[in-house]
Amino acid sequence: TSSVSVGTLNVLSGQATYADFSSDVYIKDINLDSTNAISMSDFNGNVTATTLDLTDGGNAAVATAKFAKDVTAAITLTDAGGGDDAVLIFDGTTKQTVTGIIDGAAANSGNVTVSNVTADMGVTFMSNITDTHQITVDTSGIADFRGTVGAYDVTIGNLGDITLHKALVAANNFTLDNTASTNITIGPGQTYGDASNASTDMITGADIVFTNTGGSEVVNVYLPSDFTSGHLVLFQDSDSTGVSAAELADVTPVDTFLVDYAAADGG
Repeated sequence: TSSVSVGTLNVLSGQATYADFSSDVYIKDINLDSTNAISMSDFNGNVTATTLDLTDGGNAAVATAKFAKDVTAAITLTDAGGGDDAVLIFDGTTKQTVTGIIDGAAANSGNVTVSNVTADMGVTFMSNITDTHQITVDTSGIADFRGTVGAYDVTIGNLGDITLHKALVAANNFTLDNTASTNITIGPGQTYGDASNASTDMITGADIVFTNTGGSEVVNVYLPSDFTSGHLVLFQDSDSTGVSAAELADVTPVDTFLVDYAAADGG
């Protein structure tokens, strides 16, 4: 479409519907609906809209939207069963930027998947992600989260690379599939704790799960340049077992020329 954002784009599901957009899309509102049957939309150019609503119909009526380039829109995910069948997939091969909040219409609604695995590329989410059911960074996927992140479950695949600038909260599980290695980078401007003050909790989950421990796997943690003293809580595990000694042993803070870091169990 042209660069003038007018009208509404509807991809509706009277029966199974597939839509493929090869060029840039500029539109006021986008409605992708699988209320009655499966719906899949594949956007291969930039997408610019005021709102983008993705609605799943439940059971096998999954609503999927794939994006290969930049997206600018306020995105709402509506899932009939309060699950993960309203699916956003970011699968480009160049750097992608997503600008606009991604919000589950109700708690634990929708699925956000990062499948951009091209080295030094990945997906940058400029805004908050809230009330989603599942966030997945695929094997070798790259994701940079500039806002807060909220989901029921979060899974980072093996060789995944994530950057956090604000807190991430998984109401259920935060899982690292660290068969070989995972990279976590923390952005600057956090609250660094001392004897009198608590630090920022970067990743909170009802259960923090490392799928592999005790071997050659490692979780590399790249810490911000303004973190020169005190402590920072990387994992806040709220179940009774906490982060195990084996999991802690896999966490490797990467030293800089100026600062040496150490991983410790904060109790």
